[in-house]
Parts: sequence; structure tokens; C-alpha cells
Amino acid sequence: MSQSGVPTPEARRHILERFRAGSHIDAFLYARANLMVRSMITLLTNAVRLVRGSFDTPIVFVASDAEAMAWLRERHPDLQARSAPPTKPSAPPPST
Repeated sequence: MSQSGVPTPEARRHILERFRAGSHIDAFLYARANLMVRSMITLLTNAVRLVRGSFDTPIVFVASDAEAMAWLRERHPDLQARSAPPTKPSAPPPST
């Protein structure tokens, strides 16, 4: 979050289209968010809880991209297969 900057217009459009299409948000995962960002997100989440009465979507803060990927893979095991780099075919044994 501290390095993400402002979302591009294309990214904002994509997010709005997903919401309008009824997409379900599984979780909010923030990597490397500083204290101010974490505090603001927590305050906003609590405000939503006061207004709506509940907010069941998990909000997770992690210190690194590696922790974020580990959390995502634990929550979505099929992500491992989709995000794994392609394997190289094994080389034939050297001829003698």
C-alpha cells in the first residue's frame, strides 16, 4: 500500500465493473501498509460495521509480498497451480 500509488482510471473502471456485475469480494489483503493506512482502513471498516451492522469480509495486513502470497495460497489452494511458473522439460542425459 505504501508503494502502490493512485489506481489508474482503467483499474478503477475494472473494479467498478466487477462490483456492478455482482462479484463477491472474498477478502481485503494489504501488504506493507504503514500505520496510518492500517488505522484508516480499520476506522472505515468499523464505520461500515456501525452503519450496516456487520462486515464479514476478512481484512488482513501482512508485512511482505511473500506473506501475502502465502496467505492467498492457503485460502485458495488452486492458486498454487495457476501461479506456479512453468516447469522446464528435463534435459536428456549426456551421451558417453
